[in-house]
Amino acid sequence: MENADGLVGLFGFNSWTEKGDWSEEMLDAFRVGAELLFSAVMRSELERRLDNLRQRHSLILEAAGEGVYGLDLEGRTTFVNPAAARMIGWEPADVIGRRQHDVLHHHYADGRPYPAEDCPIYAVMRDGQVREVSDEVFWRKDGTSFPVEYVSTPIVEDGRVTGAVVVFRDATPLVRAAQEQRRREGLLALIGTLAARFITLPPEGASAAVDAAIERIGEFCGVDRVALFVIDPAGERAHVMHEWQATPGVSWMSVLPAIELDVVPTLRESLATGDVWQGDTAAIEEVGGFIAGRMLLEQLGVGAVVHVPLIGDAGALGWLVL
Repeated sequence: MENADGLVGLFGFNSWTEKGDWSEEMLDAFRVGAELLFSAVMRSELERRLDNLRQRHSLILEAAGEGVYGLDLEGRTTFVNPAAARMIGWEPADVIGRRQHDVLHHHYADGRPYPAEDCPIYAVMRDGQVREVSDEVFWRKDGTSFPVEYVSTPIVEDGRVTGAVVVFRDATPLVRAAQEQRRREGLLALIGTLAARFITLPPEGASAAVDAAIERIGEFCGVDRVALFVIDPAGERAHVMHEWQATPGVSWMSVLPAIELDVVPTLRESLATGDVWQGDTAAIEEVGGFIAGRMLLEQLGVGAVVHVPLIGDAGALGWLVL
């Protein structure tokens, strides 16, 4: 028995009768029989290997964290892994045979209908070109959507496209990270703009400019109040010099017009290192040992605070409380 790799085995034919001379016809029959037996053995081995391969592929698909599904040329779902079904809120059996576009890709993020002929996933099956997309959404069974990144790859058999495989993941964490990065960049740009204004302002206009700056910072950050504490020349106390509130209420100046720096060790440490400190109101007593401060913050209706040190050439000038 031979294949493309060479000799792979040998069939032997034995007779219980006394051997005579085999005719050519009989030898040809033996050869045909050997070839048929060899074909059957090889087919059985191939089927066994294919079955093992399918099992391994099935385990990989089930274990994959990304969503994976397959499509035929009509756009119908041929398989879907548990991760994909979980992300779109369907049972795997319920999406098999259904048009994928109708299940999870039927509208744009803004609610406009998404024509199937414009779908990059289906385009793969027309031209055989891989598509990578990172700015679209998939829709769940309950009608909600989530941002996705996906790659659609053609399935090619015997030189022709017979379907596509789509691998996708929920891009919500990436979108949130990008939004946070844009927010940070916007805040830096805002601070830069305000700093440039202060440099060119005459002294008599500084107070109004600080008030306006604090208001813009509060609105940009989406917080309820912002206060600017300025340290006195002796470096022992700080006073509230400017304040902004989203809605009128009890003011910092009326409740805590000044503070002794040594009363709150974490505040003194933050001013020395320039590190931002943040925490909820309940942490003030535990971290800072400032029981009165905690009570005052509760009186102000503050649930969490952020202290942003303001550091100059000669050291700490004060801090912003948001």
